[in-house]
Amino acid sequence: MTQAKDSALALGILLVTDEPDDFEVWPECLESVDLFMALRTQWHFGGLGGRAPGLDYQALNAAMEMMGVLDRPQAFRDIRVMEGEALKIWQERSI
Repeated sequence: MTQAKDSALALGILLVTDEPDDFEVWPECLESVDLFMALRTQWHFGGLGGRAPGLDYQALNAAMEMMGVLDRPQAFRDIRVMEGEALKIWQERSI
């Protein structure tokens, strides 16, 4: 199993595709992707349906500190984009 599939599985997502397991991450995006993957266990689940309203931003701040992220505003924007896409996928799969 690839790291992407392992990480997705940790988020409760089963990746089933005809695409290769490997994918390219542009060098300028690597830090934010690594940060997002570091946060894979930091989702707030709540409500009656157990739906994920989003990431724990206190954990995001701590992870950025521990990982030495220098451009925190950009990393935050990047994480919000990835978080939004993950939530869309979960919503689509719950319908």
